[in-house]
Amino acid sequence: MAQLQGNSGAKVRLSGTVTVDVASIAANLIALINVTLADVVPGDTIILVPPAGGLSVLIGALPGYCTTAGTAIIPFVNPSVAALDAASALFDFQIIKKVGL
Repeated sequence: MAQLQGNSGAKVRLSGTVTVDVASIAANLIALINVTLADVVPGDTIILVPPAGGLSVLIGALPGYCTTAGTAIIPFVNPSVAALDAASALFDFQIIKKVGL
């Protein structure tokens, strides 16, 4: 897991990869998907980056958050008019931590 610090020193970033299997998402809805990440704690912001080849269906991941240590909650959006079920995929992630947390 890589660790970076911005010029201001205000944030710490951890990065890596994680496999995510998004459940079926109904049309025009957002589903909150739990993703296990060992280093995530409440107060963190989590960014998922989809694989370079894209996902099997048209869904998108919004910035996530944490309410319980070890579990990120990632909102996935289905903007289409039909339910979509993406195949399991390997995502890059970044955990953005505020200094002092």
